[in-house]
Amino acid sequence: MTRDQIENTVIRLAAEAFDLPADNLSMTTSMEETRAWDSFAHVALVSGAEETFGLDLPPQESAYFETLSQVADALEKHMAG
Repeated sequence: MTRDQIENTVIRLAAEAFDLPADNLSMTTSMEETRAWDSFAHVALVSGAEETFGLDLPPQESAYFETLSQVADALEKHMAG
């Protein structure tokens, strides 16, 4: 999977988790600037990513995601092995 595909999937998953239009999100979207990105939405985003990509992200890593780019970075890293 290419980086663009990972990013597009993360944006789609975030749109679902945050109940926002995907067009309003980008890789720079942050927890700080996104009111809908609360703890429940964070869990929905991470679990959706894990299910979609068939990965188990370590909680000590996924708990600290603050931007969608960080989510994509972690997925890319764990997919590479």
